[in-house]
Order: sequence, then structure tokens, then C-alpha cells
Amino acid sequence: MPEDHFGERIAERYDESSADMFEPEVVDPVIDFLAGLAGDGAALELGIGTGRIALPLARRGVRVRGIDLSEAMVARLRGKPGAEDIDVTIGDFATTRVEGTFSVAYLVFNTINNLTTQDAQVACFRNVAAHLEPGGCFVIEVAVPALQRLPPGETVRPFHVSATRLGFDEYDVASQGLISHHYSLVGGELEVLSIPFRYVWPSELDLMARLAGMTLRERWSGWKREPFTSESTQHVSVWQKTCAGDEADEISGDRPVRLQGERVVLRPLGIEDIQPVAEIQAEAGVARWWGHPDYEDLGRKAAGSSEEKAFAIETDGELVGLIEFSEENEPGYRHAGIDLFLAERAQGRGLGSDAVRTLARYLTEERGHHRLTIDPAAENVAAIRAYEKVGFRRIGVMREYERSPDGTWHDSVLLDVLAHELDPD
Repeated sequence: MPEDHFGERIAERYDESSADMFEPEVVDPVIDFLAGLAGDGAALELGIGTGRIALPLARRGVRVRGIDLSEAMVARLRGKPGAEDIDVTIGDFATTRVEGTFSVAYLVFNTINNLTTQDAQVACFRNVAAHLEPGGCFVIEVAVPALQRLPPGETVRPFHVSATRLGFDEYDVASQGLISHHYSLVGGELEVLSIPFRYVWPSELDLMARLAGMTLRERWSGWKREPFTSESTQHVSVWQKTCAGDEADEISGDRPVRLQGERVVLRPLGIEDIQPVAEIQAEAGVARWWGHPDYEDLGRKAAGSSEEKAFAIETDGELVGLIEFSEENEPGYRHAGIDLFLAERAQGRGLGSDAVRTLARYLTEERGHHRLTIDPAAENVAAIRAYEKVGFRRIGVMREYERSPDGTWHDSVLLDVLAHELDPD
């Protein structure tokens, strides 16, 4: 269970310290927005807290359930009029399940950032998808990371400065970590509180949604549907569930499984792999053949929505490259093609041959392909040698087949292997 940072000390003064967020001019647009999405259905609030949104939404006639980790915050909710109509489950909203299905689920006031790892945020999207009806919506209100306002070389930015309260955000850009430090004068005494968060980008949330079987429906800079622009400091985003029940994984297009080789492990590419894989692709010895990384393309592969099914290549727990396959499923021509790249530090160690052999076995034994192809650049002698070790044979040269990053055309060598020709070693 994650650590609860909203215990009694916070709960007893939460409504008072956040009084401006309870004002009708702040709350009413939120209720209008969510009630419109809920329609005649029910709503699920993740991080329901003291009921700032849940109570007025329930008064609007929407059936509301909630999940929250903090018993102290929920105790404040249960002491308010109307709380008897709201069922609340104590637990981690990234993984806790409740009964029923919902037309809308929502996270407001930056609460997605309370999940301090990417894995937990991804799990939250999957958990929401499991609770939503087909066509149901997931709504998140969260700040746009303010890194452009962080001076180069600095890691701390103030967010509140007054005579009785100081607030500073401390950034860890490498991990997308954020610690909010609060210094308050309460009854003449200084109170200090530090809470960890993980900031997240709008595009990253979109990928999380796609992994969970949801697609972006709308994005605004506020609850009154103000346009979202490059100047927006927050966004209200709505993703819609595109498939039914717990079958959301089907959106990923029959995603590959984890494969164990002799020296490598091939696991489905995840969104957490995008940056390290892109850094490998940007290495001179890799970019020569693959060009510079395309983050949008890598995002589609990580989300499982690309025609190519991609694996991260690991050895001894270290990510060292990417391998992918595509399939021609026309019955008269059915076969699969393979492509891969390895980090410069991983080349010349036999890892490429092991990765190709491992994937080739999967494609022939599990996916039923009788023929596999690969087409490296004719000048990429090391790669050709690695494929030939697995059993691939040269079929011919495809002249000026592919354009290099420098704009010139280069020849490629077409190699193929039949299932019974694969080298078992």
C-alpha cells in the first residue's frame, strides 16, 4: 500500500487551507462538466478526499462512489450532509476495485500526480478502464509541468509566497519527480510539510490511455472548455473507453508476450522505454542505419497501436536495444519481417543473433509463420553476419532501396529463412 501523505494533520485543516477551491465559482463549472458526461449513469471519483466535488455532484442527482487512501480525509467527508448517499472504499485508487460500472471516472486538482511512479499512473488508467462502461469517459484535471518557467540549472520554484505561508516545488527532471515543500505559521508555530509527486505530460497521459483501451476525446485548459494552447498552465482532458469490459488489452492489437532467449530477454515495449530506446537510436552507430528517433512512432509501438510489434531487448537487466516484427497475413503470401537495432555498447557480443533467433522461434512456433525476412543495408556487414548465424540466407540486393539520414539512397540485402532452416543454437 502506498504511503498516505494526507493523514489527520492535513485532513483537519484541508478544507480551510483550500477554501478558495470550495468556492461556487470554482466548483460549479466542474459539476456542470462532470454531470454532463455522467448523464443517467454513475460517477467514480478517485481520491475523493473530503468531498469537495463528490457532494455537489451527488446533489446534482449523479450517483457517486469514491476511492481514497486517507481514512482521515474520508472521515471528514462522512461527517458532512449528503455523505450518506456516497459509498467510499479505502484503498489505493490505482489498483482498488469497487462494484459496478460507471459512465465517468475522474481525478481532479492534480491528484494523478499523487501516484509517484509511471507504473502506478499506468495502472490507474487500466483500473479506470476496468470500471468504465463501454463509451464511458475518464477525466483528469492536472497542471502542465512548468519546466519552461524553471531557470536553467535551477531545481526549485516558488508557488506560494505570503506572510504566513511559503510554498516551493523541488524538481527532479530526470525522474519527473516533484516534491512540494510547505512552510506555514499555525498558531504562532512553524509547520513544515513535504509531499512527493510525479508530474506527467499531456502526451504521456494520452499513451497511458491508449494502453488501457481509451482514446483522447477532448482537451481544454479549464472546466469551462477554454481552448488548450501552448500557454495553458493546466488541462482538463477526457479519454473515452473504446472497447468493452476487461478486454481493453485488445486495443493493443494482439500485443506480443515476454520471450526468453539464451542471453537476452525480449519484453513488450512500454512507454517507460521510449526515452532510453530513443537515446540508443540516436547513437551515431545506430542512427547511421535507422535515422534519428521518431518519438511519435515509438509511442505508437509502446501503446501497441502500430503495425509493427516491438520488444525491448534486455541483457542482465539492462535495456540494450529494440527488435520488432511486422506480419503479412494475406493467406497466399503469409510471412513476417524482422528488424532491430542494438546500442553501440551491445554490438559484437552475439546479442543480436540471440535476439533474432528468439523472436524467429516465436514467429514460427507460436504465430505459425513458415518464412521470415529481414533487409539490412548492404553496407551493414556485421548485421548481415549476425542474421546468417541464425540461418537467414541472402536472396538478392534491392538497389537504392532505402534513403539514408543524409539523403542518399543505399542498397539493401534481402535475406530470408524458412522455419525448418532456423539454427537451433
